[in-house]
Amino acid sequence: MSDGNVTITRHFVSIRGRYGERQVHYRRAGDGPSLVLLHQSPQSSLEYVPLMKKWGRHFTVIAPDTPGYGASDPAEGEDLTMADFADCVAEFIRALGISKTGLYGFHTGAAMSVETAARHPDLVTAVAVNGYGAFNDEEQAELLANYLPPFVPAWDGSHLTWLWSRLRQQLMFFPWYDLSAAARMSYDLPSADHLQREVLEFLRAGDNYRKAYGCAFSHDGAEAVVELKVPGLVTAWVGDVLASQLERIPPPPDGVEVYPSPTPQSALEDCFRLLAANPAPVPPASPPAQALDGRLWSEMVSIPGGQVRVYRNTDADGTTVVVQHDAAGSGRTVQGLAESLIGTHPVLAVELPGHADSDNTIGEGDVSVADYRDALVQVLDALGLEQVNGYGVWGGGSVLLDLAIENTGRIGRLVITGLIDHTEEEQADLLANYTPEIVPQWHGGHLLEAWHMMRDQGIYFPWYSRTAESMLKGEPYLDPGMVHRRVVEVLRAPVMWRKAYHAHFRYRAGQRLAEAGIPVLLATAEWDVARQLSERLAGEHAHCDALLLPDNPADWGTAVTPFFEGDA
Repeated sequence: MSDGNVTITRHFVSIRGRYGERQVHYRRAGDGPSLVLLHQSPQSSLEYVPLMKKWGRHFTVIAPDTPGYGASDPAEGEDLTMADFADCVAEFIRALGISKTGLYGFHTGAAMSVETAARHPDLVTAVAVNGYGAFNDEEQAELLANYLPPFVPAWDGSHLTWLWSRLRQQLMFFPWYDLSAAARMSYDLPSADHLQREVLEFLRAGDNYRKAYGCAFSHDGAEAVVELKVPGLVTAWVGDVLASQLERIPPPPDGVEVYPSPTPQSALEDCFRLLAANPAPVPPASPPAQALDGRLWSEMVSIPGGQVRVYRNTDADGTTVVVQHDAAGSGRTVQGLAESLIGTHPVLAVELPGHADSDNTIGEGDVSVADYRDALVQVLDALGLEQVNGYGVWGGGSVLLDLAIENTGRIGRLVITGLIDHTEEEQADLLANYTPEIVPQWHGGHLLEAWHMMRDQGIYFPWYSRTAESMLKGEPYLDPGMVHRRVVEVLRAPVMWRKAYHAHFRYRAGQRLAEAGIPVLLATAEWDVARQLSERLAGEHAHCDALLLPDNPADWGTAVTPFFEGDA
């Protein structure tokens, strides 16, 4: 991503510290003095992209997703406080090899920035914050009791309609649950598209959204400012709901100013001036992500057109198994499968372009299985993997099959679960009906549309043919957490999930199977609509075998391990 001379790249850094082995995802832009930006809850570094494009002309701007938000792992530990989050920030800064940095934060990020500067002044040249809370005891107790209810997927999708209404109301009242005239805010309600972006950020945090949020409410904001030993500015636009709380802060130390700003722009300009007047050294280059034992860890791989997120584990020796998700999928939707291979094989799960955290490196227009195949080859080349084994689920199996056929020798053995092969009549029906456009609606009803569409995929095939004849056989797999993950990935890829499904439906995997000159295992669970087709095709091709899998995808890796080892 670039804006003029400013290019934003994304990275992961691996940390082994007080809060466990964890990874932090961050964005980076510019090449000047170091400046770390800390976001509000429950957002991520994504909210700082416009600011990074501006300030990246003057600083090396580094914006992490704070623990448990965006793509960053949560911090381990119970009853975390803002001091813990500040120490996490310090661990992050040190993990990047940064000796000193400026700090900027907004709302929760403001509290985190001040606390970090107060606890770790050796790391900070100056701190400037915008929208700072100094809640009294009564406000803290009320907010902690009411503001942050648990967020748990419900079987009927009602948690999504609650979320839409909650975020909508948060823009009308503060706190959102107080429907009094005194709590009413005078803001224009944003568009449905804007609310959708807010929903997506919340969904990425999930129930973890409460942690940093709660720490911001319980934080002793006034005391933290008094403890500052570095140059600082604490401000807020006068229209910010927190602006009046600046009056509660005692006289600050020398070099620290506290005052409201007349406009949002003036608040940012004043923060910029303080940070520019107290520059930090230029930070070193971003270090590569380091492996974490016993778990999947992530890195961003640069290929032509952008960056692709991959999940890896390199604990075992031997040939890497590429676990490839399908349309409306991600590394998260195949996480259980990928984890079940840890310890027996190196594992690599690649998020296809335009899905989840991967850039759309393919471009506009229709997408084909060959486009995904080529992107996957670019990832393998970037990682130096000359030959791999493959495990593809549904459309992901078509991508790996095409790779095996068109790039001879690149894949040694291949497992496909849910092989896709349809007649021309079936293709036409699926292309016309399977992927309705999910358009954000002001009332949030589109979220229920997405929920029931993805949930019905576990009951009928095709999901929109809700008849007894179309009902899937065997035990239904309708775990609310699984359905929720699929819905989130649909919402995160509003265009590409439809294009990917169309690419997979058009690909005649069953016909092309004969061209694969490698051992292929067609492995399906009893509930999979592709089971009979897979068993028939396995009987027709000497290089293919069939396997009945356990119902739970988290057990599939164990079931296919003998095949990858050449014993089946």
